[in-house]
Amino acid sequence: MMERERKRAEVAMKRRRGASQAHSDKVRAHMMMHDDLYTTCQACGLTLHGSLTNIMKHAEKCHGPRTGQ
Repeated sequence: MMERERKRAEVAMKRRRGASQAHSDKVRAHMMMHDDLYTTCQACGLTLHGSLTNIMKHAEKCHGPRTGQ
């Protein structure tokens, strides 16, 4: 499984390396219009749902493991 993850990361890096700024902006705009995204915060482990803006806001203010919840 580790080989598969390494390969996936290499393909993603190669894809990003060749992206123009215009393409990057187009992809970002596409991602910003979705409100059904989900991910897990790498700092606190909370599962986040919603728009990319909301997820990014959480990432900016998250400082690690949740306490008292």
